Amino acid sequence: MSTYENLTQVAEALRDTGAFHPAQEFDTAEQVVVAVASLNKYDKVYAYKESGLTLKEDLSAEFLVEPIADIDEDVFEPEIAQVLDVAGSVIPLWNRKLSESDEEYIQEDKQSRGEDPDD
Repeated sequence: MSTYENLTQVAEALRDTGAFHPAQEFDTAEQVVVAVASLNKYDKVYAYKESGLTLKEDLSAEFLVEPIADIDEDVFEPEIAQVLDVAGSVIPLWNRKLSESDEEYIQEDKQSRGEDPDD
């Protein structure tokens, strides 16, 4: 079961992360998806969850333009479920306080990808 029940809850959680400008709008499915993917680019998320980076590519253009306030949940159920699943992993990873072992794991992950762990 996902942490979130709908895209409106994901949008609210995204606002609560503090990662976005307070005036940032999350009116369409695309805006929500792009925001989730942008959190996934940070090392503290990426080291544990990579799949959010390609989320937008896996979704239909019809879904992405839908306003989240009145999206047809029956028509877009598989795509909504996919976004809820990824957001349910990415947002908690973004929000959590890193432990020393998390920081070590992230450094090891960066090294395994050929990146300078000090960047």
